[in-house]
Amino acid sequence: MNQEFKRLSKTELEFMKVIWDNPDGILSESIFQNFKQARTTQSNVLRTLVQKGCAEVVKEGLHTRYFPKLSQEEYEELLSKQKVGKLEGIILSFFQKKKLNDKEIDEVKEFLEQLKDE
Repeated sequence: MNQEFKRLSKTELEFMKVIWDNPDGILSESIFQNFKQARTTQSNVLRTLVQKGCAEVVKEGLHTRYFPKLSQEEYEELLSKQKVGKLEGIILSFFQKKKLNDKEIDEVKEFLEQLKDE
C-alpha cells in the first residue's frame, strides 16, 4: 500500500472479507447480494476500499470486478504494526515523563477504544 495505512471500519472489513474470499475477483453485483445496505452505500464502501488501497477495480463492459490488492494476512500485519507504533509512542511518553498534548491524548483514547472493540 503506497499511502499511509488506514484501519478499515467494521463494514469495510465485512466487504473486504467477501473480496478476500474471491482472490480471482468478484463482480460488484455478487458483493451486493451479501449485504442489506442501499446500493449507493454499498458502492461507497467499495469505492473507499479502493481509495484505501485494499482493493482494485477492473471494468468489464457494464460490470465492475473487485480484486484484493493486499491479502488478509498483509492487512492484519499492517494493523499490528500500527498498534505497536502507537503503543511505543505511549510508552515512550511515560518513560520520558513527557506531558501528552491533546492530539496525543486523543490518539491514546482511540487506541484504547480499538483494543476494547477487538
